[in-house]
Amino acid sequence: MHIGGILHNFNQSPQNQIITTVNECRGVTVPNGIDVTIPAGNFVTLTQTTPNKATIIYNGDMVQLQGEQLYGLGLKPILIEFDQDDSDQISEENVKKALSTVYDPEMPSNIMELGLVYNIEIDQEKKLVALTITLTSPTCPMGDEIIRDIKSSVAQVPNTKSVEVSIVFEPLWSKDMMSEEAQLESGMLW
Repeated sequence: MHIGGILHNFNQSPQNQIITTVNECRGVTVPNGIDVTIPAGNFVTLTQTTPNKATIIYNGDMVQLQGEQLYGLGLKPILIEFDQDDSDQISEENVKKALSTVYDPEMPSNIMELGLVYNIEIDQEKKLVALTITLTSPTCPMGDEIIRDIKSSVAQVPNTKSVEVSIVFEPLWSKDMMSEEAQLESGMLW
């Protein structure tokens, strides 16, 4: 069993809950990516928690925190466990596990359940994972953030040395590509 560097928050909190920061924490404003430091003892509105991130409203700005910064919100992250054998191979199951920790910040489901991952190619010789994905919209404002999350998450998979992400819009994404669970969570099951 290999413990990777992806942090998960299983201490799910209700949406739009006002909480007080317990420690100073750093985050990044969405969508413009400006670094923000939030002092301890400040009121923030928790708008979304996903396995490795939390989104809050602080001083009128949407801010994302991830990893150990979640402790500042009083959320308890834990490490993901990857399956590992004694070979030096990249496991596709571990890649899928890593991808299932990446969420579209505007949707309550991970990118695997949303059907955004079209193809996974693993070059065992180069230790490369090449992914073909799509976004829910060609104008998705969170595309760069999603790609950063994908690269960061998949890079934690044992034996992975590099990650490449290609975005395509054919076929164009539709709700029919979502799992039934994702459709239910997002209110798109009809």
